[in-house]
Amino acid sequence: MTRRWKSAWMGVVALGGFAVAVSASAGPLHAFCYGSTPSCTDNGTVTPTSDTSPNFGFWISKGPTSGLFAVAVLVPNNYAAASSYTINGTIGGDPTTARSFVAYKNSGTWTSGTLQNFLGFSASPNNPLSAWLGSTQSVDSGATGYNVYFTFLGPVTLEPKKGRMTGPLLSIGDLQLGSVVAGFLSVPNPRTEGVDISATAPSGALFEDGGTPPVATPEPGALVLFAAGLAGLGWALSRRRQRA
Repeated sequence: MTRRWKSAWMGVVALGGFAVAVSASAGPLHAFCYGSTPSCTDNGTVTPTSDTSPNFGFWISKGPTSGLFAVAVLVPNNYAAASSYTINGTIGGDPTTARSFVAYKNSGTWTSGTLQNFLGFSASPNNPLSAWLGSTQSVDSGATGYNVYFTFLGPVTLEPKKGRMTGPLLSIGDLQLGSVVAGFLSVPNPRTEGVDISATAPSGALFEDGGTPPVATPEPGALVLFAAGLAGLGWALSRRRQRA
């Protein structure tokens, strides 16, 4: 799957007919939880949830802001990679607006640099790997990066925090432990005849910290060392009995 999203973003935004130049003042995105999902709050590093099938959305600083909305699902790379994730959504909970979107796996694995560079576009603020990998490794020590799933959800208006429940309300099922969900909003910039993309604040990304961690399979070398350690322990105990 292509990693060059910017040209597609520009085309869809242009077709959407957005005429409001808000990119210069739009701020970062922030995740929130709603409904049956336990409350999730930005803790200064991430926005954790214990729900493996969370109901969530994003609000935007200095909103409301209209543009083309996209979501990235980041799954620890030591899991067997699924081919896709399905995101269900409505606008403000209105059932007549219900739609499903498939986030397909991007080629490669994100193990260095920023998420924007990995996906092939520019956005602000930056989302470096280091912003989220430490949190993921705290619940999944075997992760060294992420498999990245990406989808466009179409033209929407993201609201400021106070009005967040009138914007896109989303759900996703069966998130793996240590996964991260981030959003992007692209808006037209008439000065450059291009688009500006607002990314999720690093601490505002939804972080899955519940569920069951993967069972690590010891490396062959580790098994040898473990066996040697047991043998050494047995020898030491034997020597102690002989001296007694």
